[in-house]
Amino acid sequence: MAHAPDARSPFFVLWREFFAQFFTSESVTSDVHLRQTIVWVLAFLLPPGVFLMILMFPEFQAAVIRAKFLRGPASYVDDLLIWIAVLFTTYSMVSTGFITVLAWDALTFNRRDGMVLGGLPLKPCTILGAKLAALGSFVLAGSISINLLNSAVFALETSDQAGGAVLIKHFLSFLCATVGAGVFISAALVMVRAVVGLLGGPGLASACGPPLQFLFIVGLLCLLIFCPFVLHLSFGSAAFTNALPSVWFAGLFERLRGSPRATDPMFMVVNRRALIATPIAILGALIVSVAEFRRHMRLAVASPARPGVLGGAAISRKLARLILGPEPGLQSDIRVHPADARPQSRATNADCN
Repeated sequence: MAHAPDARSPFFVLWREFFAQFFTSESVTSDVHLRQTIVWVLAFLLPPGVFLMILMFPEFQAAVIRAKFLRGPASYVDDLLIWIAVLFTTYSMVSTGFITVLAWDALTFNRRDGMVLGGLPLKPCTILGAKLAALGSFVLAGSISINLLNSAVFALETSDQAGGAVLIKHFLSFLCATVGAGVFISAALVMVRAVVGLLGGPGLASACGPPLQFLFIVGLLCLLIFCPFVLHLSFGSAAFTNALPSVWFAGLFERLRGSPRATDPMFMVVNRRALIATPIAILGALIVSVAEFRRHMRLAVASPARPGVLGGAAISRKLARLILGPEPGLQSDIRVHPADARPQSRATNADCN
């Protein structure tokens, strides 16, 4: 039976091995145990999103009913939508960032990869492309798995009185905004990891992983605690809100869903920031990843240092030969006296008789 050609290609094999590195660690006794831990982490990150949606659903439905019967402003419905988008783009950034820092040591090309792959007959572009493809697959898998359920629940809650077209539009726009926020924070973390590794060495880069994991856990808990107070704030009332990356992607959500406020100057500014910042973060992560890849590959394939004239100790060895003289051979030291040979030959004849 013929096999698929891609299944045996070096790129596919390297991609599979690099992707498996995100689920392995030297600090645990079993890779299966680590994979189970990551699955439990994903299971832990999924329910809070649904909980937040259920928490905000009554207020949103009440605002929609009041606006429908002209008992309340329709702008308040748009305010709730944008703040829900801000909340879940923040949630996407925190949760995806937490998954990314869990695989902190495998985010970039390391010294061991260079030692293992440096001597193999593989093209550098194949190795680097497989590493970047595995990293992109890992980030997208984590971000989409978290935000897919949240987008579906959001679309069902916000379009039950608006029709199927609004449901599809809300689902796609919300999914793009939240996944884009997750990709942005992951690319920023990869860039930070590579820059620290280039400037401070692998030891300092590895030491930054546990503090970042702690910060993302604290951020997730703070998000769950303070989310009810967010809905009572006026969007754009504080100057610092426009500088928050989560607000940038909330502006992208407004534009994708076709909001009438998408042409507002403030929303156009934050939307433009999201469209500019994401490619910059991805490009920066690619550049520093290539730099670190070239560094480790150069160290892995570099020829060993020659000892030179002094290191080889040629002069010292010549002086030692002059003092000690030539080394005598083994055959010249063994001399048998003729008198000693006769008893030996007699004993031999006696044994033979």
